[in-house]
This record gives sequence, structure tokens and C-alpha cells, in this order.
Amino acid sequence: GSRLDGTSPKAGEPYSRRGLIFHRILPITINGLNVRPMPFPVAPLRTGQLVLGAALFEGVGLKTRAITPTCDQPKGFLATAFEVNGLPTVLNDQVDSAFKDGCFAVVWPELTMPPERRLQMVGCLRSAALRLGADRPLQVVVAGSWHEQHDSEWYNIAEIYDRYGCHRLSYRKMNPYFDQHVGLEAIKPGQDFPVIVVDHVTIGIGICKDHCDLAVKIPYLDLPVDLLLVPSMGTDSTLEGHEQAAVQERLHNGTAVFVVQQEEPPKANGLGSVLYSGQPNAERRRAIKQAKPWQTYP
Repeated sequence: GSRLDGTSPKAGEPYSRRGLIFHRILPITINGLNVRPMPFPVAPLRTGQLVLGAALFEGVGLKTRAITPTCDQPKGFLATAFEVNGLPTVLNDQVDSAFKDGCFAVVWPELTMPPERRLQMVGCLRSAALRLGADRPLQVVVAGSWHEQHDSEWYNIAEIYDRYGCHRLSYRKMNPYFDQHVGLEAIKPGQDFPVIVVDHVTIGIGICKDHCDLAVKIPYLDLPVDLLLVPSMGTDSTLEGHEQAAVQERLHNGTAVFVVQQEEPPKANGLGSVLYSGQPNAERRRAIKQAKPWQTYP
């Protein structure tokens, strides 16, 4: 009967926001793409606020390689490395903090998690779960994203894990990024909208431009989830798109949006930015700069 921000549905709102107390009705497809509800084995959720964790990196550098244009593939690029100062200590500290700070979910940014770093993160999760006990509320871990090849096709993939480091599902980016210098992100678009289903909460996933591209209809307006987790990499203009999309999603579906965006290279006033539209006060609906590798948001 209440939303993540503690407010209750009001008379006169659309039926999708006031008529379904214990259920959600999800579409089978959105823009011809499949919606896949994914039951997620979690411990019982605690009452009160959910806490979300944002993990950023400092001393970073994204390396890419150019794709030779063909008749089927325009000028483009793929990520080859994302360099970070202080690994693996910073990664271990972030995972430990996710447990100790009582986070329900933690998100790393887009294109910051190549496979070898993901394996390090999985090892950190398994160790922390044993050391810090099973009663911690951490449930959902969004391990950033990376360019990876499957069946001879390249995708920008976000892998989602549980608190024990067990892989649960993948999300493949749908809208490639275009850079005026290196061209189009050389990926094949994903075909699915996975929806994480846990007790009392439904969670959607997006990657950067899937959420912030306002030139097309925002697909998440047709996906009535409680919480949307978005790893991102970009600039202030990218954040503006996220902010505008989040306002529409909140008004349309009551969705709380959590965007964790790495800036590359980082600016002097922060490593990146975080947007969480789940607070009822308006000032928390805008992105804020994050100057530390780790911070929590209720």
C-alpha cells in the first residue's frame, strides 16, 4: 500500500498506481522486445528504507579499439580495458561496505567491469558473505557492464549477482552510444527486458543510453517496476537525460530510479554522479556529484 519513498497512492491517479496493492501487471513485450520476469531468491526484506550503494573508481582510464568500417558495420569502437588505481583493495573495500552499510543493492558504472575484475568482485562477495554473516540485507549486485562477445556478436552486458556471488541474470544494452570521434558503439542490441521479482519489490535494469536517450520514447514508461537500477558512463548532458527520464517514470509508474555514472576522465569535483529519484523531496530528484569511491543512498 505504499511506495519506496513512503508516500501512498492518491485518488485520481491512474489505475496502475492506485488499484494494485499486492501485484504488478507487466507487459509481455515493449517495442517488440521481450519482458522476462526473473524470480530472485532473497532473504525476507526488512521493513523501513532500502539502502542503495554506489561504487565508483578513481585514477581511471578507458581504452578502446576502433572497428574497421564495412558495408554492414559503420565506424565504431569497443572497450578493451578500464584502468583503475588501487585495485583490488578498493574493490574489496566497496564490497565490504555494501554488507556493513546495510545495502539492499549495489551498482557499479557502465564499462568499468571487464571479466577479470568481475571475478575479483565475485571472490570479494563470497568472502564477505562468510565473514560478515547471513543476516545482512544485501541482495542485488549490478556488476557494471562490459563489451563481451557471444556467438560471434559483441554486446554491452551488465551481469547481475546475488549476495553470495552467484550469477542470476544478464542485461544487454539496447541503444549503442555514438561518439563523434570514434563512432558508434559496435554492439548488437539486446532483445530482453529482465525484471527482478523479489518480495514486495520489482526491479528493472538499464544501461546508460537505454534510459537517458530522450530522442525516442522511453521504454521504461511501459515497465511498471518499483525500482530501476542503471549503470552509466557519460557527462553532464547524459545526466540531464537521466533526470528527465526519471521524472517521467516517477510520475507515470511511481518508479524510483538509481543511476550510478562514472565520468571518464573524472572532473575535479567528483569521480562521477549518482541520481536517486526515490526521495519525496524535490532536491533529491537531481543527480549529485560523488567524490568518493563508495557512498550509500537511502
